[in-house]
Amino acid sequence: MNSWILDRLLWAVSVGAIAVTVGQIVVRQESSPVSQRSLPAIRAVLTYNPRELLEAADSVASIDPFRLDRHPSHPTLSPPTIATPSTNASQQFRMALTGISGGPPWHAIISGIAGHEVGAVIKAGDTLGGIKVRTIRRDTVILQTGDSTLTLTLKR
Repeated sequence: MNSWILDRLLWAVSVGAIAVTVGQIVVRQESSPVSQRSLPAIRAVLTYNPRELLEAADSVASIDPFRLDRHPSHPTLSPPTIATPSTNASQQFRMALTGISGGPPWHAIISGIAGHEVGAVIKAGDTLGGIKVRTIRRDTVILQTGDSTLTLTLKR
């Protein structure tokens, strides 16, 4: 079949489908249950009583959904509380890396650990007071407590 003929055939089918659709819409509008006789009944439903409208507005205003007078809500909401840091967090800030010895495997000397008056010599994998030593490198120690990680660096 020639493409020109196919193109004309598809145009004719499309125009016919549009004409049928428009015809059905017109027929449905003419036979719709809402006619000119029922319009006054619809208008009666849509009318309102001004007194009832004022009563409804007063009831909404008494609930005060948007606090238009800018007074606080009842009960008054309190700001969220901030959790206090654990003892491990306070220990972390007092700890200091005072020295590293050896070569792989490294050993570190950390001062400020609770329960140790002088610096403690530790190696990777040790646990002191809930603080785990993850890794020791030439000039840094990485410690882990719970969900936080602390990196101590050797001062030069």
